[in-house]
Amino acid sequence: MSAFGFNCPNCQQHLSAEPSMIGKEVACPTCSGRFIVPEPLEPPPQGTLSNVENTGICPYCRTAITTTDHSRVCPLCHTSHHADCWEENKGCTVFGCAMAPQDEDKISITEPVAPDTIPRHAYGQNPVPPFAPTSTPLFLHIPVGRLVFMSILSLGIYEAYWIYKNWRYLNERDNLKIQPFWRGAFPIFFCHSIFRAIRVDRQLNAIEQADFSAGGLATGWIVLTLLGVTMGRSNNPVTNLVGIILSLPSFLFFIPVQNFINRVNAKRNPAIQYSPWSAGHIVCIIFGILMWLLILAGVLS
Repeated sequence: MSAFGFNCPNCQQHLSAEPSMIGKEVACPTCSGRFIVPEPLEPPPQGTLSNVENTGICPYCRTAITTTDHSRVCPLCHTSHHADCWEENKGCTVFGCAMAPQDEDKISITEPVAPDTIPRHAYGQNPVPPFAPTSTPLFLHIPVGRLVFMSILSLGIYEAYWIYKNWRYLNERDNLKIQPFWRGAFPIFFCHSIFRAIRVDRQLNAIEQADFSAGGLATGWIVLTLLGVTMGRSNNPVTNLVGIILSLPSFLFFIPVQNFINRVNAKRNPAIQYSPWSAGHIVCIIFGILMWLLILAGVLS
């Protein structure tokens, strides 16, 4: 038996596989979603349209076609489809049929699937990111407790580091040719854009749709951060202290985004490990301790 065609159950990308792959779990090269390679559909019986029964399994959605459904029969291979499935696919869904749409290439699934062998496909101006192995987390994968602890200890510096790390991930994955360091050094200008990039990321949303507001979270964080910085520059010690207290919970605006990243990574691989502590964490801790000592000395003086 030669290679056969089917659709990814997650993103509907046209795929093809060798018979040896049947029953094996693979990852879609486009959306990274995992699924079991299905059995190939039996070739439909040849005959005239009048001899084809309007029942069976639709090869597009793989659900039954009942006598009450609106159906469409391919005039060449005589395969029955749901009428709306035919319209959505813009033609026959049987692999190799001349009535199948020709405007989208079918991707061949091979074993093993290696990140550097997956072709890239363009959707408008936004390229689909290359396939990431499930052992590699998407974006900065850390526990929320670490995010809260590090943000409080570093007086918000860790939030700038968080922005830097996620921009660095996108830069390396999508070859953006940006400078993540400066985006982390000026987080007020790049907070909204990284929140939005995570919210609309194709690999993340192929597994779970984002449910947070990038604009609302970024605006809240910017306002609270600017308020704390402004009050912290006051010559009045009480005003300084109030500014610090107000800016401490700024991590709350990062929690919905981090929770979304963590949920997606857990669905991709339940055994995935959190990103380890790095040199950047140590730098944030050192700066945080120094600033807390300065604050304590100012209060006691």
